[in-house]
Amino acid sequence: MKALNAAAILAGGKSTRMGFDKQELMVDGEQLTARLIRALRQDFETVVVVTARPELYQDLAVDTIADIYPGKGPLAGIHAALRFTKAEYVYVTACDMPNYDPRMCVLLRSIIASHKPDACVTRQGEWFEFFHAAYGRATLPLLEKILEGDIPSVGSFLRGVSTHYIPEQDVRLLSPDWDLFRNLNTPDDHQKYLSSMVK
Repeated sequence: MKALNAAAILAGGKSTRMGFDKQELMVDGEQLTARLIRALRQDFETVVVVTARPELYQDLAVDTIADIYPGKGPLAGIHAALRFTKAEYVYVTACDMPNYDPRMCVLLRSIIASHKPDACVTRQGEWFEFFHAAYGRATLPLLEKILEGDIPSVGSFLRGVSTHYIPEQDVRLLSPDWDLFRNLNTPDDHQKYLSSMVK
């Protein structure tokens, strides 16, 4: 069995700038999350959605789970996915990120096989990309410690575990325009994405 064989779509967040819940984003008349679920199922045995609104997914035949630490951001979603799936590693993306590339899954699996890190994320300059990344069960104790605090710190989390940072240039080979990490935060982002699909 592949070490990275579960995927989670984090569907929390406040969607303040979008003006409506981003879980309801539509693309070509279909819920964006439904498209993501279908794409991820090509590469992962287990796909889950971390959400406080499971009713949105009742027709999609997908497992939905709730944060054990609600209101604590993406770290809480990763924690819930690892706890629920019991997977060795979970691939994590978000409901407002429309692009998935199977080659990223291949890259992450290769790194996990070679290095066995606790977490694997892409670095871009001084920043890192928290999504389209892999997180291992070994991170659960630190995740729970951080989530029990007042302000969960992603930086503290990644510094506290064995994190493999993928160089930007390696991911640029897959996504030269960095479109893999595109997210739809506003109605304008959504419209631009829809327009880009018809070019």
